[in-house]
Amino acid sequence: MISIIIPNLNSKVIPLTLEALHRQCRYMEDAEVLVVGTDALNLVKEDGLVRCISTEKPVNAATARNMGLRKAKGDPILFLDADCIPAQGWLHTMIRSLRISGADIVGGSVLFYRKNLWTLADNVAMFRNSLPFTPGRVRPFLPTLNLAFSRSVYLEVGEMDETLTCSEDLDWTARCRKKGYSLHFEPRAAVYHEPSRAGFHAVMKHWILTGQYMSKVLVRHRELLDPPFVIRYRWCMLGLAPLIAAFLAGRLFGSDRDSMGTYLDVFPLVYLAELAWCWGMFKGVPKEKRGAALPVEPASDRNFRACRKPFHSLKGGQCQHDPAV
Repeated sequence: MISIIIPNLNSKVIPLTLEALHRQCRYMEDAEVLVVGTDALNLVKEDGLVRCISTEKPVNAATARNMGLRKAKGDPILFLDADCIPAQGWLHTMIRSLRISGADIVGGSVLFYRKNLWTLADNVAMFRNSLPFTPGRVRPFLPTLNLAFSRSVYLEVGEMDETLTCSEDLDWTARCRKKGYSLHFEPRAAVYHEPSRAGFHAVMKHWILTGQYMSKVLVRHRELLDPPFVIRYRWCMLGLAPLIAAFLAGRLFGSDRDSMGTYLDVFPLVYLAELAWCWGMFKGVPKEKRGAALPVEPASDRNFRACRKPFHSLKGGQCQHDPAV
């Protein structure tokens, strides 16, 4: 049996998510889809495949996923978000990649529509390293909106941190790496991401929260994730925010000019998102005394530097399940 866990916060997209899963699970011998959270619009219909686990009140993605993990019977386990629509062949590709490639944890790519420029900018900035034209290889981090792993990974690593409204996926996959598991990116296993954020205020709030919570995760896994010097000092981060945002946006669009040229019209909006992220980082980084740096993780964690990547590749934590967003 395979288990697919979907955290839900009254998503309007979830009927399309479940429709796609019904088509793809048709050829599976045994599968279950656990939709965990709230469904105020009553769009989730239970049947032989789909089971709804109500939380009565809104909870964050980490809490919903943990509830699903406790109820899941299958192996492997897949995470999918309620605002994601699996592309054709997604499930088969994810399962095949896990079983044939020998990878411990597999993350797929993210596609998006051009219905709204703010939504597009949000997606481009957030999933810069999960685009379908980026190469499949071992990664330092994988987002959990499109993820597959064996039950043994969950049993050893444990549940997600429910105190993290955003960047819980960065934290959980960092913990997986500390246990010696590899993270493999499979670009052919794609989902279409349709978040509800479609305007300036929603996108800016999302990125401020992302920065705030990511800073906590960076402190926790500092030796593993190896953030650059500049963000270790909160006032330095704030003062250089315009330059940092310009650097990150420029690096994103310069990484693959042919492919990223498609999204050049949202460059100014991506720059604003990066600015909001810098402000969130400033708010989240612990206040230092007389310029003291962030606290250092125990020396025992320094063995995990082997697959470090530039810090910009760690962007991607999500918080679309935050009730306040």
